[in-house]
Amino acid sequence: MLSEGLEQRHVDMVVGLDSQRTLPSGVIQTPWMDEELVCLAANHNNRVGNTLDIAQFSQELHVELADISGLLPSNIDSCLVRHGLTRRVISKNLNYIAAAQVVALTEAIMTLPRQMAERFVAMLPVRLVEPPKELPALNMTLIQHGLYANEPANAWLYEVLTEFATVFNSQREEPSIVMALHKLTYVVVIQPS
Repeated sequence: MLSEGLEQRHVDMVVGLDSQRTLPSGVIQTPWMDEELVCLAANHNNRVGNTLDIAQFSQELHVELADISGLLPSNIDSCLVRHGLTRRVISKNLNYIAAAQVVALTEAIMTLPRQMAERFVAMLPVRLVEPPKELPALNMTLIQHGLYANEPANAWLYEVLTEFATVFNSQREEPSIVMALHKLTYVVVIQPS
């Protein structure tokens, strides 16, 4: 579980996890960035047009990322429940590229940040589909354990990431979050001393 990984220092910080309403005590969650969600569908998927309303969205087969935190249902599922709906997830994946490849090979759809979806459109036989207007934006956060938040390496990582978010949000059209996060990958793995 996420809180144990943070407490035992197996994980220093979780970057980009969708914001959660409730976290275990001692875990600090800081709002980081908001990303617009879109859907991906295979080019050969004739069931799905250019947009989805919430009823059709719930009836489609879905591919999603596995929740490594184990904390709460996704905001998408919570939104569907508020509308008296559910969805059928046929595949849970640990990374976006594997999930996008499942979408390319099946009739399922996937909901993900727009900029990442645009990368997959260039790489795979998939297309963008506008999701239901009821779906919330992806509120990405920084999550760390309070016991270690002030340690120099964690403080430095937090500062780098918050500075990146400030620049990214002020220049929405310029840098790609996907490319920028790829460049930051080397700082995410911090070994405790």
